[in-house]
Amino acid sequence: MLKSMFILLLLTIVGTSMNYPLKAKTLIEGSQFGDSTNTDDIEIAGIIIDATQTKIGKDFYDLFYQQFNQFEEVPKQSITISERALPQLGSQISVEVEDHLVFLQYIQPRYEIIEQMVEYAMQQTLLYIQNYAEMQEQLSGEDLKGSGIY
Repeated sequence: MLKSMFILLLLTIVGTSMNYPLKAKTLIEGSQFGDSTNTDDIEIAGIIIDATQTKIGKDFYDLFYQQFNQFEEVPKQSITISERALPQLGSQISVEVEDHLVFLQYIQPRYEIIEQMVEYAMQQTLLYIQNYAEMQEQLSGEDLKGSGIY
């Protein structure tokens, strides 16, 4: 119980210092501090992880985060923006949704190009999330349910 309270406190501190939308919920109803049957639910939805190294990557992340926060409904998938710095060429930026690569591009250190690449990365990311949701909906349809026995 003390461990779950510490994790909840840690997530709250990290979330407020990094401005990530964190949601944490702890179920304590009817349990004692020594009760080992306590159930803890911690939910982190729509988190965007910054794994960039240079100013090019940081600018890309900031623009992506601003555009992503304009949406009312936050997807439940986590998004990771990472970067590989390439001297004299710029950077290679990648966007992953739940460890699935959806965008990989070399970016020059010009702000106009970074803005264009953010728009393209946002389109690719939203298209992937939309297709994933549609596929999950189709897989949970009535025609695919059953006992598996003919």
